[in-house]
Parts: sequence; C-alpha cells; structure tokens
Amino acid sequence: MQAVGFPASRIRSLFLIEGLLLAVVGSLLGLAGALAYGQLMMFGLRTWWVDAVGTTMLKLHVTPFSLLLGVMQALIPFVVELLLILVAYGRWRLIPAQ
Repeated sequence: MQAVGFPASRIRSLFLIEGLLLAVVGSLLGLAGALAYGQLMMFGLRTWWVDAVGTTMLKLHVTPFSLLLGVMQALIPFVVELLLILVAYGRWRLIPAQ
C-alpha cells in the first residue's frame, strides 16, 4: 500500500479497523457457538445421559448479564489482538516498499 502512495497513518487505520472488525465478528460467532454448545449439552443431559442426572427437566438458563459476561471475556483477547496488530504494523513499517 505504501508503494502505491497510501500514507502511513491511513495504512495503520485500515489495519486497526480490519482487526477490530475481525475481533467483533469473532466474538459474536463465539457467543453464538457457546449458546449452541450449551443447548447441545442440555439436550444430551435430558436424553442420552438422563440416567446420570436423574431428570429430564433441565434447560439452558441464559440472561443478558451472562451474555454480557461472556462477551467481556472476549475483551482480553481482543486487546491482545489489537496490540499484536500494532506491533506487526510497527515492524512491517520498517520494511521498505518496493
């Protein structure tokens, strides 16, 4: 991008926006996957492993607060991802454009 005239600030912004978008999409996919996994576990406990738990009355209990906590747990990897993008950009910036 530098070779075709993009300024360094614009390149950095594009990399950060891309990283932010990927992190948000990854967090939302992870949240959907966690809900699907929880539903599958409850289904298994109600059907296949009913003898182990002794009841079929189990159901998944999800609250907005528990979802918020799950998304907040993705905040730490998100911050690490942004820091890695900045480090990679800093090192990449030192390579001359050809």
